[in-house]
Amino acid sequence: MQLLEGTLYTEPPLLSSDLLRISATFSMFRPLIFFSLLAASVAWGRSGLVRFSSTTTPDPTTTTSGTIAFIHPTANAAKCLSAASNADGAAVEIEDCVSGSTSQGWTISGSNLQIFGDKCLDVTNGMTTDGTLLQIWTCATGDTNQMWTISGSTIQWTGHSSCLDLTNGVTTDGNIMQIWACSGGTNQQWTATTV
Repeated sequence: MQLLEGTLYTEPPLLSSDLLRISATFSMFRPLIFFSLLAASVAWGRSGLVRFSSTTTPDPTTTTSGTIAFIHPTANAAKCLSAASNADGAAVEIEDCVSGSTSQGWTISGSNLQIFGDKCLDVTNGMTTDGTLLQIWTCATGDTNQMWTISGSTIQWTGHSSCLDLTNGVTTDGNIMQIWACSGGTNQQWTATTV
């Protein structure tokens, strides 16, 4: 095993020295042999290509894909991102966290933040203007209005320079969330706490 740029490399079952020995013996058929061995290797799930696996151990407080979590402003763990209802177009607002609340249990699913099983955090009409309010909408594969990138404590609208923003930094119940140019300010810092 070797460490390559922060990742662990494990030699595939078919060793390169074996491949070289075989191809040297049959140099005339080298391309055919290489292709045949590679194809056989792939058929058995041993690609013979470089395989990488992470060597980092995730922080136990990190929320990973598929985990149900409360999402709250980093500065105020008593407040949670909440859906006003489970209807398309329902506002995404800040509310007091309530244990077991289905309107506050978010699932990170790939690049989506899902709630109620089939609704996603959505930028209203895909508008890119600062101050555009957020809503939930039925999840749709590939819908760019629903794609988010979580980086550190920010939740950025994928492909845009806008972040999930606590409107005016106000934590009063019912304050509707918006997108705003990413600034790293406290109104754009979020923490996910596993439910």
